[in-house]
Amino acid sequence: MLTKLTLKLYKYTDTDAWARLCHTKTGIFLVSVVLGALGTLGFAPYNNWVVTLATLAFEFFFVSTFKSSKRVFFSLLLYFTAMNTFTLEWLNYVMTGFGGLPPIASYSIETLFSAYLAIFHACLGTLAFRLSMRRIKKDELETDHSQGKDSAATAANDSSASAANDNSANASSSNDASAKSDAKTADADDFDDEEAVEAPPPAFSSRPVPAESSASPSKMQDMPKHGISAGSTRLYPILTLKDGIDRRFFKNAFLLGFLPAALVLADYIIGVLFTGFPWMYVGYTTVDSPFASFAPLVGVRGISLLFFICAGAIALAIERRYVYLPVAGFIFFVSIIIMGIKYVTPMEPIKVAGIQGNIEQSIKWDPNHTIPSIKKYMNLTSPELGKNDVVIWPESAMPVYVQQIVPLLDDLNFLANEQETALLMGIQRVTPDKLSYNSMYVFGQSKNLFDAQIYDKRHLVPFGEVVPFENLTRQLGSIFNFPMSSFSPGALDQEQIHIEKFDLKFIPALCYESIFPELMLSMYSDETNGIIMISNDSWYGDTRGPIEHLAIARMRSMEMQKPMIRVTNSGITAYIDELGAIVERLPSDEEGVLHMQYVPTSGTTPYAKGGIYIFIVMVLATIALGFMLRRVRQDAVQQQFNDMIRP
Repeated sequence: MLTKLTLKLYKYTDTDAWARLCHTKTGIFLVSVVLGALGTLGFAPYNNWVVTLATLAFEFFFVSTFKSSKRVFFSLLLYFTAMNTFTLEWLNYVMTGFGGLPPIASYSIETLFSAYLAIFHACLGTLAFRLSMRRIKKDELETDHSQGKDSAATAANDSSASAANDNSANASSSNDASAKSDAKTADADDFDDEEAVEAPPPAFSSRPVPAESSASPSKMQDMPKHGISAGSTRLYPILTLKDGIDRRFFKNAFLLGFLPAALVLADYIIGVLFTGFPWMYVGYTTVDSPFASFAPLVGVRGISLLFFICAGAIALAIERRYVYLPVAGFIFFVSIIIMGIKYVTPMEPIKVAGIQGNIEQSIKWDPNHTIPSIKKYMNLTSPELGKNDVVIWPESAMPVYVQQIVPLLDDLNFLANEQETALLMGIQRVTPDKLSYNSMYVFGQSKNLFDAQIYDKRHLVPFGEVVPFENLTRQLGSIFNFPMSSFSPGALDQEQIHIEKFDLKFIPALCYESIFPELMLSMYSDETNGIIMISNDSWYGDTRGPIEHLAIARMRSMEMQKPMIRVTNSGITAYIDELGAIVERLPSDEEGVLHMQYVPTSGTTPYAKGGIYIFIVMVLATIALGFMLRRVRQDAVQQQFNDMIRP
C-alpha cells in the first residue's frame, strides 16, 4: 500500500513527466496561451512589468526545449496572439459600438488581427531558432561519440546496481509507470517529425530518472551519444534534421542573441508594414519601471530589446545556467544608476489651459449637436483667454470644416489676439481640389485669420480616417463607414508649432501619430521645447484603450525628454513632464479645464540625436553576439563536468 502511494506521489511530482506533458500538442497550446494571457498584465492599466518579463522568460525557456522549428513557430504564435488579444480588447468596443458588428464577429476579427501581428514574431523567432544551430565538425562528433559510449556504460552499470537492490514488486510497478511514460513521450513526438533530437527534451529540473527506467534495454538504446546524461538539461543539445546532418543547438546564442533581435525586428516590421500598428511593444510595459531610464538613450525599441535579452538570461537561469543571469542583473543595475538623469534644461514656465469638452462620440458628428458642441467649447474657453498664454482644444473639437465657420473663427482669432493668448484647435479643413485634412490650427498670433499656422495629420488611422479600396470596402457595411473617414495624409516635412510670444517650438501630434516613434522624431530639432498632442479617445469608451494610449504618450516624452501637453475630448487630458511623469490630469468622462504651469525644456537626448540608427546598431550587436556564442566549440566532457558542479 505504501509502495503504491509512493509511486503515485512520484508520478505527480515527477517534473520530467510534466515536461513531457507540456510538449504534447495540448500542452504547447495551454502553456503558450496562458503565458501570453498573463503577459498582458504588464501593459496599462495594470503596469505589472515584472509579470510580463517572467512570462517572456518562461516562454523563451519553453521554446528552447523544442525539437523542431514547427513547435517554436506555433508556441510563439500562440503566446503573442494571446497577449495581443487581451491587450487590444478595446478594439471590440469600437467595432461593436460604432461599426455595428455583432460581438462574435468582432471578437473573431480582433483575434485574427492579433494573430496577424503575432505571426511576424513567430516567423522571425523560428528563423532565430534555425540560426542558433551549427553543423558539427567531424572530429568534434567523433569525440562526442566516444565520450558518450563511456558515459552510457557508466550509467548502465549504475542503473543495474540500483535495480538489483529493489524488490520485484517495486520493479514491476516502476516498469508499468515507465511504460506509461513511454506512451506519453510517443504522444509528444507525434506533434511532428520534421526534426529529431538525440536526447529527450530537456527537463524542467535535474530530477533523476527512476532506476528501473534507466536500466531497461529499451531505455539504454535512447541514452545520448554525446556525453551528457539524458535526465539533465543541456545547453548545447545535438539535433538531427531531415537531411540527416547533426547540428549542435546553442541555447545561449538563441536566447541572448538571435531571439531578442528577431522579436524586435518583428516589432519594427509590424510598425511599418501596411501603414503599421506599433501599439504592442513590450517596452511600453516599462514606463513605470527602472527600464524607463533607458528611454532617452535608446528609445522604446531599444528598451524592448534589452527587455528581451533580460528574459533570455532569466530563461537560461531557469535551466540553472546561472552564469548568464548577471547579464540581466547588469542591465537592471545600470537602469537604476542612470534613473532620473536629465539631458535637457528647464526653461521659464508658461500658463496653459487644456479644454476637455467631453462630447459623447455617438453624437459628435450628428448635425443636430454641432451648435451645442461649439457653444460648450466657447463657454469653457472664454474665461481662460487672457489668463493663460496658451489654450488648447482637442482633436476634432469643432465637428465641421474650417470653411463652414469662417466668421466665427475670425471672431475667435481676434479675441485671442487681443488677449495675447494662442489658441490651438483641432478642426478639419478642405482644399479647393476637394482634399480634406484632419488638422490643428493655431489662432491668436495674428489679426489676420489666414495667417494662422496649420498642421495636417500625417499618419491616418486605417478604416477610421482613411478606407483602403473604399469603392469596394464601403459597400461591406457600417464598419467601413465611420464619420469623417476620407481624409488625406498631410505632408511629411511640415513645420513645428511655434508659440511666437515666447519663441517656443513644439512637435505636434494628432492622436494616432503618437504611437509611431520615428514619425514623432522626424519633426524633432535642436530648437524643440515640447510636445503638443491632441486626441479624441472617446472612440475607446471606458476600456483600457485610453490608458494604454496615455502610457505610449509618456514614452514619447521620455525618449526626447520634452514635456507633453495632452488634450483629449473625454480623457485622458494630462500634463506629462520630461521624465514621463504625470504632473496634472483631469478625470475621464468629465468636462473641465486643466490648468498647467508648463515648463518647456531645451537640450537634446542621445536618442533624439541618434534615432533609429541607435536601434540598428543595437540589433546588429545582438546578432553578432549570437554568432559569437554559436562559434564556440563545445567539449562534451567539460559540459558534463559543468552539469555536475552547477548549483
